[in-house]
Amino acid sequence: MNLYIVVEITARELQAKAFLAGLAALEGFKVTFGHEDMIRRVAKLGTPGIFYDKSLHTDYPKLHTALSRLGHRIAVNDEEALTPIPERYTTAVTTKAVDIVDLHLTWGNYQRELVSSVFPQFNHKSVPVGNVRMDLLRSELRAIFQPRVDALKKKHGDFILINTRFPSINNIEGPDAIKRIIEAGLQGNVEVARKAFELDEKIYPKFLEMVEALGRRFPDKTFIIRPHPSESSLSWEKLADSSDNLKVVREGSVHPWILASEMVIQHGCTTAVEAFFLEVPCVSYKPYSMKGIDRELPDAVSYNAFDLEEVCECVAGNRDEDFTKLRPQWTEMAKHYITSTDGPLAAVSTVAELRKLAQVRKKIDIPFMLKTRMDQSARSLNRRFKKWLRSVAGKPKKVKDAALWKPLTQQELKQLLADFSFYDPRFAQLDVKQTYLECFQIRYSQ
Repeated sequence: MNLYIVVEITARELQAKAFLAGLAALEGFKVTFGHEDMIRRVAKLGTPGIFYDKSLHTDYPKLHTALSRLGHRIAVNDEEALTPIPERYTTAVTTKAVDIVDLHLTWGNYQRELVSSVFPQFNHKSVPVGNVRMDLLRSELRAIFQPRVDALKKKHGDFILINTRFPSINNIEGPDAIKRIIEAGLQGNVEVARKAFELDEKIYPKFLEMVEALGRRFPDKTFIIRPHPSESSLSWEKLADSSDNLKVVREGSVHPWILASEMVIQHGCTTAVEAFFLEVPCVSYKPYSMKGIDRELPDAVSYNAFDLEEVCECVAGNRDEDFTKLRPQWTEMAKHYITSTDGPLAAVSTVAELRKLAQVRKKIDIPFMLKTRMDQSARSLNRRFKKWLRSVAGKPKKVKDAALWKPLTQQELKQLLADFSFYDPRFAQLDVKQTYLECFQIRYSQ
């Protein structure tokens, strides 16, 4: 059975989804893996199989409907569903989206119950498995980060990691990018989205002030600022230029950075959850709050600081006992949101569910398939021709430093898979072949 796995954001997903792809290949799947946009094109031209996607919101039903007509089964594990704003999340999901998805893999019971409360017909398609990103944080796989952690500690010494989450206010596409999305209703309920925007608008300057104050009040400590992938780094770089102990970084997965740090400071960010799993102290800075808009889980598994002085108390080590006392409470909360907190890895449970889905037969709309393949073939030739022209002219396509997807080579992916051989030696024996632009086939030949 063919399995198509998409990656949207390299720093967020690549390593975890490579593990999932490798595990699926070891279980007999013929895996096509790579850049989100490219995988969509390959799936429209390729043999029907399972399309493993990262969202079921807004613009996805059209894509999923087309793929379903081509004979694909649609499986979704929403990458953005760990810390949803309930009303905003459920209104961004439509009946059409629910009807076309064949398998809904949820982070945990919380997400399953949230969606089923609005779409009860979706309950029988929903299975709590966790998410493969959390697998990497568990003791079974955490060793994958150790070489990188050691390198970061050697380069930066002791540091506190500050993760920002303000793409709504400080978007890389410009200040009006998110406003346009909100007004178009592409983030669900417009009123709820507006409130979330207004809350971020109040917190963003406070967060800037907090970072500047920490650098000034703790001159002997190093603070590393890591902007959200969709966020502009300019304001943070300007802040760092004014202080010797503030640095801005945007390289690689966040997980080694968390492990290498003494503490994480954030606001409403999934890195709070990741820090909890990695057993690194984490502070949620909440200078403002709004009921129904605050992201519950990051706050529920971290120490909540409501003003600058409280953050400083944490940085100074004066709240260490509180962190220890609160951890059992945080653990119980995490289990409700994330099924794979303990027990089977999310990747193992996911592959088991995909094997069941592989038994489902889908009817192919032949006329639609022929038309789609003609159209996609023409587009594919056009893209390859443009790439060839750029290579002849000696002008390769430039990749922005903040690009969500970073170019990946066949050898890099093969090494990425081989790095998991400590979990299963067969990962080093997986065959990797590039089949399209930023797309790779992964197979296991026994």
